[in-house]
Amino acid sequence: MSFMPGEDAEELRAAVRAFLAKRSTEPEVRRIMETTVGYDPAVWRQAAGELGLPGLIIPERHGGSGASAMELGVVFEEMGAVLYCGPFLATAGLAASALLEMADETAAARYLPGIAAGTTIATLAWAGPDLAGSVLSAERGAGGWTVSGTAGIVVDGAGADLVLAAARTDAGPSLFAVTGPDPALLALPLVPWTRRASWPGCGSSTRPRR
Repeated sequence: MSFMPGEDAEELRAAVRAFLAKRSTEPEVRRIMETTVGYDPAVWRQAAGELGLPGLIIPERHGGSGASAMELGVVFEEMGAVLYCGPFLATAGLAASALLEMADETAAARYLPGIAAGTTIATLAWAGPDLAGSVLSAERGAGGWTVSGTAGIVVDGAGADLVLAAARTDAGPSLFAVTGPDPALLALPLVPWTRRASWPGCGSSTRPRR
């Protein structure tokens, strides 16, 4: 197996590099770092509309390009080189990957098209060494599921439309979708370098849709 980018990946690299050379200059990065949202929504929409970056690894049936992890890595390299301020890691790298790994077509059809279109900012929340070992917990009650616990840092959690929370249940590790404003979801903004995160993250209880 080759881990060297092929011709398609290098063409993508060139397109992304040219795009970022215009949209993620040093003065622009410094400007965006001082904003509340932490990225330029107009540039994010352009990245989706012109290059399809949020939906890069999302299958075509859900509005994406169906590319591989190789292409995803190429985009990460180019974005890292210019300190791009945008929710690409959280949305395309973490949330989209988690939804695809679930192999749940119902959840995929519900959430992936918005991610691919660039209209849904998504992220992943867990507490512990990895998703399977997350110490967040979830219990089913009369009003639905309740996820409890604290996720130390949630990348782009302060502005996410969709938070996928990995939590323990009686049936084992599960992934819950938290959407929309929730007064029980505590998020305090934290600025690590050029990205916005939430800290301490998920509050004591949320009522998500599974």
